[in-house]
Order: sequence, then structure tokens, then C-alpha cells
Amino acid sequence: MIAFVSRAQTIGDLVWIAFLLFMGAYQLWMLPAQVERQVRAGKLTAADAKERLRKSNPKYGYLAFLAAFCSLVALLI
Repeated sequence: MIAFVSRAQTIGDLVWIAFLLFMGAYQLWMLPAQVERQVRAGKLTAADAKERLRKSNPKYGYLAFLAAFCSLVALLI
């Protein structure tokens, strides 16, 4: 018997996947670029920038992409 998934549930899942993709992109690309711009502008020292980048581990960005991919596969199955 095929289970019926409502349209609202599907849209909610797609919003969650979009959130995970944005979170992963922010961790991997946007945050380091933002820190680099702040260092060039003189708002952040090199040591502070290194500490800020150390706190936001890129591993979490890759995990967010993996979770988004797994959620998408689960949605399509």
C-alpha cells in the first residue's frame, strides 16, 4: 500500500532542505569571506579572525550538506 504524503508535509520538507543547504553554504563559503573582509577593513585582527574561524568548524557545513542530501533522497523515495 502506497502511503500518501500531504502537500504541506512535502513543502515543509523542502523548506527544511533549503535551510540545511543555506546553513552549509554559510559555514563553508560565506563566513570565511565575511571574516576576510572584516580583516581587510581593519575591524578584526588576524588573531581574532583565526579564533572565529576555528570556532566555526567547516565540518558542520559538510554535515549540513550531507543531511540535506539524505533528506532529499528520503523525500524522493
